[in-house]
Amino acid sequence: MALTINLHFSNGTIFPAGFGDVIIKNLNITVSQFLTLVNNAIGNNSLGSFSSYSQINEYATGLNESYDKEKDGIYYPSPWANENLICPDKPKLSKPCPCNKK
Repeated sequence: MALTINLHFSNGTIFPAGFGDVIIKNLNITVSQFLTLVNNAIGNNSLGSFSSYSQINEYATGLNESYDKEKDGIYYPSPWANENLICPDKPKLSKPCPCNKK
């Protein structure tokens, strides 16, 4: 639920704009695609491509806490985000977050 809300707020006011387009490295899918898979796993009571609900929770928690540091309107990625996320047009997240399209 929190990830859904964060994606809806990814207009640069709470989460960086374009957050749904960020790629989760190990899964090779976007944040939006991850949310769809999670909703399917929960709704169908099936893990799909995930090994466990704990794995889903790990990624969801990491994503929700990816940009919780904001200063002067710039969102800074967490260590988890730097390790696990890639912007579509950048090889690695940097400070300030290149996905912040303000």
